[in-house]
Amino acid sequence: MAERKNIAIFFSYNEAWIGGTYYILSLIHALNTLTENKKPKLFIVCANDDEYKIIQKTNYPFLEKNW
Repeated sequence: MAERKNIAIFFSYNEAWIGGTYYILSLIHALNTLTENKKPKLFIVCANDDEYKIIQKTNYPFLEKNW
């Protein structure tokens, strides 16, 4: 079996650019449609726990926070 790929995503919640938030959430939802063995591990780079909690609501199984 191939090793799971790693992807870092920079995320910053900003109501002045809510489209950016929707874009990242849609990207994660799209990745969640892949088969389990093809889903990459996502390293979410964000400033605080509140931002990470927004990403956690996607229920993506391979998330890790970095800051």
